[in-house]
Amino acid sequence: MVVPITTTGAIIGLLVAIILIIKRFEPFYCLVFGALVGGLIGGANLVDTVTYMADGGKSMAPAILRVMTSGFLAATLIKTGAVDKISEEIIRLLGLKKAILGIVLSSMILAGVGVDLDVVVLTVGPIGMAMGNKLGYSKLAILLAALGGGKAGNIISPNPNTLAAASNFNVDLSSVMLANVIPAIFGVIITTILANMLINKGSKVEMEIKLDEDENLPSLFASLIGPIVSIILLFLGNVSTIVVDPLVALPAGAVVSILSTKNVHKTKEYLSYGVEKMQGVCILLLGTGTLVGIIQMSNLQHSTTELL
Repeated sequence: MVVPITTTGAIIGLLVAIILIIKRFEPFYCLVFGALVGGLIGGANLVDTVTYMADGGKSMAPAILRVMTSGFLAATLIKTGAVDKISEEIIRLLGLKKAILGIVLSSMILAGVGVDLDVVVLTVGPIGMAMGNKLGYSKLAILLAALGGGKAGNIISPNPNTLAAASNFNVDLSSVMLANVIPAIFGVIITTILANMLINKGSKVEMEIKLDEDENLPSLFASLIGPIVSIILLFLGNVSTIVVDPLVALPAGAVVSILSTKNVHKTKEYLSYGVEKMQGVCILLLGTGTLVGIIQMSNLQHSTTELL
């Protein structure tokens, strides 16, 4: 028999996790402990609570797989100097004062052509971090620019959200996407303003990887071709019956990037670096899954719908 979690229990569990994270405890254990507290306070026994947590963790498996494989592309872009080259070009074209806008627009364009938001952040992230390192910007500003730009593009793309809106309101998908252009523009403007306000707030970006002093950056074409290949592969599902999952598209872009920058002999190094850097993210996702499992088994979603 399935025992639902009360809305109060789910909210308390979420708040416990957030408070502990703010207190700088290890996020993974904060999320797990919050999920446990939420389940028990919400009315489930210990066995059911642990089952819900485990099921939530299992639901994160696809996301974890995609994040781990995306590490190959991120590592390739960072270690070959591609992110440095791309960031230099963005700064050169837009100037120092509009560098944040470059990140916002990059995320918006990727999301606008149908690339999932999480993949957008993973793709633009290394470039934004390189720019932040050069200009002394905070991690918070770079993250907000990537997420805000991605959401602005998301509402004008043919994704499940716009499809659902078109279906529920009995209008053409193109009409929904066109109607969202103005909100998307405002999203870009507000995101840029807020991100610029945060460039000196919080910890600064510190890139650990530096090229040898005698090593030249790759050409702009060699730097861009890898991410472009990944984006094209991801976009195919929107214009054809060929659907390429990020699990394949992102590593494919990494391979192209390695070939274009002539670094095939360093493939093992890049693979190791990618796995190393993505381990923390995957552990965090697993912890998040335990809390998601509790929330999914609660009345929180129904209560939120009623409130709205």
